[in-house]
Amino acid sequence: MIEILYYQKLIIALIIGTVLFALYTHRLFSLVKIIALQSFLVSTLTIVLGGGEITTYGLIIAISTLVIRSFFIPSFLIYTTRRGNLKRELNPLIGYKASLFFGLIVISILYIWSGYLDFDISKKLLFIGGMALIIPALFLLMARKKAITQVSSYLMLENGISIVGLMIGKNMQYVVEFGILLDVLICVMLMTILINQINKLYSPNEYRK
Repeated sequence: MIEILYYQKLIIALIIGTVLFALYTHRLFSLVKIIALQSFLVSTLTIVLGGGEITTYGLIIAISTLVIRSFFIPSFLIYTTRRGNLKRELNPLIGYKASLFFGLIVISILYIWSGYLDFDISKKLLFIGGMALIIPALFLLMARKKAITQVSSYLMLENGISIVGLMIGKNMQYVVEFGILLDVLICVMLMTILINQINKLYSPNEYRK
């Protein structure tokens, strides 16, 4: 139990690190890669918390989620950034330093708030990790204008929902996973098509160095 708790702390700390990086970076390719890493960590967290009690059904769901979110979907986004020669998001609605400061404030508030919750240490960590993904993801959806960033923020939101599902219970988490995978796939495919069409009509100079 102590060993699982140690790995849980480590993974959630890394996940929070990816959130701060996503809030601060202006390079689209780096953003996609860090979201892919974040999705990998969230899927790994599901497997770690399952431990020896995870069922074959649960393992299939966790591995499927890992492959789709960490490799399949980011491949669509990376293809889009390369195809459209997209490099940076310029002139966001809220600056990158202000976004990073917002993220640090949110994480601090969540840490303090968790101390008042009547949960065990494991659920408190999941609460901090889940909300530290959901709130910044909603912030990015409002603060950024470009389609690649919007899709990446949506994936971050889904990762946060998955962690909150783990806090609620394993069965709930599996239901959440099934319900959102199709939405994510459809969203990414539609956004990829949309971006390619926009690049044919308009010059992407604002993305370039």
